Amino acid sequence: ELSFIKDVLPVETNIVIFELDGSFTVMDFVFKMFSQGIKVIPMGPQKVRMVTHLDFNDKMLEKVAKALRGL
Repeated sequence: ELSFIKDVLPVETNIVIFELDGSFTVMDFVFKMFSQGIKVIPMGPQKVRMVTHLDFNDKMLEKVAKALRGL
């Protein structure tokens, strides 16, 4: 529901892939997230991949959500 996210692919596992709307480049997005301590993977001109792991908790989720809302 964020203005800069154009589309989110269906989520079936712990992998979330979404497409940016062009407000900034995928690498700008990657660097902005990295500056918040969050690693994301570019998957093309406007696609991003985020993966959680076994130890991912609510506190970590809130950190990611806050970083995304702050963009």
